[in-house]
Amino acid sequence: DTVTWSDELYNIAGLDPMVPAPTLKEHSSFCTPESLKLLKTGVEKAMETGESYQFELELIRPNGDTRYVNAFGGAKVDSNGKVIELFGTVQDITERTQAEKSKKQSEEIIRLITDNTPDHIIIQDIELKYIMVINPQLGLNQADMLGKTDNDFLKKKEAENLTAIKKNVLKTGIRYHLETSLINKKGETEYFDGTFIPHL
Repeated sequence: DTVTWSDELYNIAGLDPMVPAPTLKEHSSFCTPESLKLLKTGVEKAMETGESYQFELELIRPNGDTRYVNAFGGAKVDSNGKVIELFGTVQDITERTQAEKSKKQSEEIIRLITDNTPDHIIIQDIELKYIMVINPQLGLNQADMLGKTDNDFLKKKEAENLTAIKKNVLKTGIRYHLETSLINKKGETEYFDGTFIPHL
């Protein structure tokens, strides 16, 4: 039951490197219950069968900060196949995990908004190609519009006018409100009351 930690692991866990490394039982003081269960199951299985393990754990430092780590462990066996030692590595993946959680939360908020709005919402890249379309108009669906520009859907003159407005919004960084009617390539007229907003 002798445990040895590297200085970096002490740093990740926020513990004092001058004190003995915590035993598996003492991990309960800084592992969340879910993470402790994963760790104990992996370690016990490795001790019994020599099988390696890998999973993500959530640690709570003494100061209350949360760290996320990727833990990998394995077993060292003697000539008789008996497990005599366990070893492992721990990688701090806190920044990546927090970025993924933030992205997921943002996507959930966007989905909540878009699922409950009757408005036509579009996002175009710097070349004015459609990269997101919510509630398409002009008789189109999202698949029809992605990767394309207004030139693909509108009469030439109207597409040029709309493109000029959008390019000016990108250039100046100033939003532009527009009330107009547009004629699509099918000759159908639709009326718009919209605002173009630059993403700086």
